[in-house]
Amino acid sequence: MCEKPLHHVHCNIIPPHILRKIAENGTAQQQDRAFHALNLSAQLRGQRQVLNPLVMLALTSPGEKRRNVYDGAHGETLPGNLVRSEGAAATGDAAADEAYDSAGSTYDFYQAVFQRNSLDNRGLRLDSTVHYSNGYNNAFWNGQQMIYGDGDGSIFTRFTVSVDVIAHELTHGITQHEANLVYQGQSGALNEHLSDVFGSLVKQYLKGQSAAAADWLIGQGLLMPGIQGVAIRSLKAPGTAYNDPTLGHDPQPDHMSKYVDTDEDGGGVHINSGIPNKAFYNFAVSLGGNAWDQAGHIWYNALLHALSPNDTFQDCANKTYKIAGDLYGAAVADQLRAAWQSVGLGVVTAAAAAPANVPSPAAVAAPVAAAPAAATSAPAALTASRLQATGAQKNNEGRGSGGRSAAAKKAHATREAKATAAAAVRRAAAKKAHITRTAKGRSAAALKAHATREAQATAAAAARRAAAKKAHITRGAEGRTAAAKKAGATRKAKQQAAATPKPAGGAKSKPAAR
Repeated sequence: MCEKPLHHVHCNIIPPHILRKIAENGTAQQQDRAFHALNLSAQLRGQRQVLNPLVMLALTSPGEKRRNVYDGAHGETLPGNLVRSEGAAATGDAAADEAYDSAGSTYDFYQAVFQRNSLDNRGLRLDSTVHYSNGYNNAFWNGQQMIYGDGDGSIFTRFTVSVDVIAHELTHGITQHEANLVYQGQSGALNEHLSDVFGSLVKQYLKGQSAAAADWLIGQGLLMPGIQGVAIRSLKAPGTAYNDPTLGHDPQPDHMSKYVDTDEDGGGVHINSGIPNKAFYNFAVSLGGNAWDQAGHIWYNALLHALSPNDTFQDCANKTYKIAGDLYGAAVADQLRAAWQSVGLGVVTAAAAAPANVPSPAAVAAPVAAAPAAATSAPAALTASRLQATGAQKNNEGRGSGGRSAAAKKAHATREAKATAAAAVRRAAAKKAHITRTAKGRSAAALKAHATREAQATAAAAARRAAAKKAHITRGAEGRTAAAKKAGATRKAKQQAAATPKPAGGAKSKPAAR
């Protein structure tokens, strides 16, 4: 059986723009942790591999849930020490037990709703490492397992606390095995978008929430008290998840008119994903009921049977619209069209969107009866003929764009090299700025201390002068008083002497008898 190689990328839940803001605005310790997270991410991206499907197959088992949780013991060697395996009792370590439970909730969701057997649909074991590194502010999927930091305790708490974060990262594993979306530009933003969508759906399914009742937040509970925000992203209202002096302002757009053109973060994969996120939210709420039913099935079928590695937002809009019509009919497709239009993306019909050298989906699809106009919650799997047709179209696209794929890969490699070089320059500049700020901070502190000492010395001198003056005045007053008293006594004595009569004949007076 011939298998395609699986290219994986390093996918973090905390994007670079948040870490850079912390490096600019945080305390000295927070800045150090942010620099460490950024540097570690850069190193891990540099270790990107092509995974051998035969090696991955060795980790699989048919039709059963398997989980291993390892303790990284604050080191960076993976996977660490095994602390809990499938069926074992809880460890009492909150991070280890949360990683175990949420990996199970994610597996159960995909199995129950989409009949999927783990990330690769072959029973891939779900491995997790907790307590990774020291105060590490991130969690990520590395192509083979999940890794969770404990957070710094001042901005972020442990990264196992949010089930939607865990489901988000594990969904990167599904995308890796299915559409394999290139982690750059709009295809990379779609990669993040899919993880946000299914991460939120796992939480909604676990809580039994309808689309209207759900909070649609990613990372709720991650932010420590005192941080001004509710989560790290919001599908319901992109750009509103946080607004904090240390983290900055949530930069996600909710419309194509606000699209952020940047070279950072793989072309803004964590930023521009807000646009399709908003479209999915609008669509799910307009349908009502549970978001994992119709909306979720449309997106899941797009992930499996329609999306290609270099697809754009427009491609996603066109393909999900086509699938919505195939599964649920024109009425639901029209609601989806309106949702895409609400974020500035008009849907192009399949015939008009098909490349000249690719048969249109209508041409390759077997004739089928029209779906009922009324929305239905029937199981969302395409019929066999439709699946074959959609798969044939996807394969045709792959064969027809072979030359373009090679050119695209070369261009992507060039962009990545430039981005890596630019990131190195930015890191060096950030480090220099950090050192400069630290030096300036120390200089300012020294000046302030000097000024304080000088002011204290001046005040002490003034106090001494005042005391001396007071003492002088007191001594002068006391001296004058003593002299005055002495002069008065002398005068009195003289007056008394003058007033006393002298005895006649010069005889001395006798002392008075006692």
